[in-house]
Amino acid sequence: MNSTKPPKKKMKLWCKILITVVSVILALALIAGVSIFALISHYYNKLNYVPTDEDNEIIDIVDETDDWSQQYPNVTGTGTTDPSLPPIDPTPPDQQKEIEDNIDDNTNHEYVVDFDEDVTNILLVGTDGRTVTARGRSDSMIVLSINRKTKQIVMTSLMRDIYLHIPTIDTYNRINASYSSGGISLLLDTIEENFKLHIDKYVRINFFGFENVINKLGGVDITLTQAEINFVGLQGSAQPGVVHLNGAQTLRYCRCRYVPKGNLGADFARTARQREVLTLLSEKLKKMSFSTVNDLLNEFLPQVATNLTQSEITAMLFNFPTYSKYDIKSYNLPVSGSWKYARIRGMSVLSVDFEKNIKALENYINGVVE
Repeated sequence: MNSTKPPKKKMKLWCKILITVVSVILALALIAGVSIFALISHYYNKLNYVPTDEDNEIIDIVDETDDWSQQYPNVTGTGTTDPSLPPIDPTPPDQQKEIEDNIDDNTNHEYVVDFDEDVTNILLVGTDGRTVTARGRSDSMIVLSINRKTKQIVMTSLMRDIYLHIPTIDTYNRINASYSSGGISLLLDTIEENFKLHIDKYVRINFFGFENVINKLGGVDITLTQAEINFVGLQGSAQPGVVHLNGAQTLRYCRCRYVPKGNLGADFARTARQREVLTLLSEKLKKMSFSTVNDLLNEFLPQVATNLTQSEITAMLFNFPTYSKYDIKSYNLPVSGSWKYARIRGMSVLSVDFEKNIKALENYINGVVE
């Protein structure tokens, strides 16, 4: 019995074309995926990955005395300045004890800042270390909150002179002493204990790396007063108004706390300048070409230490087109009416109402501004 196989049907031309097109698309997608992964890996390897538990050596605290109260005397609640007022006198022992008792009441109060699961909190730390490995002091501390629900990026500065309790070494000091004494790990623990906000992730950059980044971006244009022009070293060559600053001048501007900004003085003025510059930089980034971004990243990333993983950074990069459309909000703690100056052990410090500031921080992160 003869059995013959049925003749094979010829594949229609349109089927061949479709298969070819799909194969090409898949191949291109695979190549693109591999290329993107390789590019991200290239950039990530330039970062300094430092888990918090590798940056926690405890060193002795040294109280720093300063004279900024001579420039910004004893006014409360607004950060305004009045040269006619006398400088801050040493805080009497009974008042110091009252301040520290209030701090203890807050640290023992069980409360956790509540925010939506669509929020990512990252602590940005700017230090005065000369290199990326040098600890230095945390001159700038900003809680960066990416809120995907409200479509906002919130920057909340923590004044470095906030007087609080530092765990592990069990002492009262300014918040920036927690970083200089125990690194990122102790700083994060201090924020959690005093402000009830748990933050897992951080990004740290020294100010000298920041200066290089500004130069790579071609500088920034900032509206300056005459006093600010004098402070950054442009007296005689610039007029009040919009002034173009290079990296060194921008760094001086960001670290300036001896010149008021509007009705803000001292560290309030300084942190407002820092958030202003970060906002300007984010706007410039949106308009930059890939080649410029590439040059910037190659310059910037070696100056950065972080505990963000490669997968976390990859996710952020893929979401960058979305995040770039978010509104940027800028705040500081302590809030108006919730603090007063004090002088303890020769240090000018801010004694704050923690309950008010914890609630304000919670509202800022959640996009609720009263």
